[in-house]
Amino acid sequence: MVHRVILKHNLRLRLKQFLDLASAVWASYLRVGPGRVDGRLFEGIEELADSLIGFLGEAGADKADETITVVEHVQQVRELCKRCVHHAEGLCFITGEAGLIPRRDLHEAMESSLTSLRELLSSLFCE
Repeated sequence: MVHRVILKHNLRLRLKQFLDLASAVWASYLRVGPGRVDGRLFEGIEELADSLIGFLGEAGADKADETITVVEHVQQVRELCKRCVHHAEGLCFITGEAGLIPRRDLHEAMESSLTSLRELLSSLFCE
C-alpha cells in the first residue's frame, strides 16, 4: 500500500513538471509564433519525458492499455514541443505563396495530448 502511494506521488510530481514545461512551450509558441520560441523553455522536457516513460513502464504493468496511451501522449507532446522550439516552421506548412500555414492536425494533437495528460494528473489527485 505504502509503495503504491509513493509510486502515485512520484508519477504526479513528474507529470506535473512535464506538463508545466510543455505548457510553457506551447503558450510561448502560440504567443510568438514559429521560429521564435526560446530554446531554454525546452530544457528538461526531454529528460522528464524519458523519466516518465521509464517510470510508467515499471509501474504500469497492471494497466497496460492505459499506460500505453499515456506514454503515447507524453511522446507526442515531447516531439511537438521539440518542433515548436527547434524547427523554424514549428507546427506549420511552408508554402511559397502564403508563407507559414498552421497545421491544424498538429495543433489539435498538441491540445488533445495536453488535455489528456491534465485529466490524468487531475484524476491522480482525486484517487
